[in-house]
Amino acid sequence: MDKKQSSNWYIAVAHFLTTGLVALGINVVFWVIFNATVSSMSALPYTALNLGVPVIAVVLGALYSARYVAKTYLLPSPESVVKISSFIFILIPAVVVGAVMLMAESVGTGAIAVWGQIVVSAVLFYVLSKKYIVGALVV
Repeated sequence: MDKKQSSNWYIAVAHFLTTGLVALGINVVFWVIFNATVSSMSALPYTALNLGVPVIAVVLGALYSARYVAKTYLLPSPESVVKISSFIFILIPAVVVGAVMLMAESVGTGAIAVWGQIVVSAVLFYVLSKKYIVGALVV
């Protein structure tokens, strides 16, 4: 199969969206199965799952998407694709979460956890994208 020629922005947005859709699918499947099988759980393990599962889902989504992008597209500037997609990956959640927090009457400790989750996910997204998009082309 021939690789597709597209702009860096197009490939970056495709990478961001693919990662997001895969992560969303993993989250939905996990929580549907979890809620159907677990009747009750204390707050600490539930909170850990609530923060950890989305991060793991982003890792799996980024792995899948980065490999797909490296295999499907001609990448004259893979570093640019990684930087643009990482910028989008930080910008969209930050704007959405920031807007929700501005509309909320009070922001508790959960807000710190959500921002931490965004930062950890963004760092992992960047590292995995760099390894599997840029690294796949170097080998």
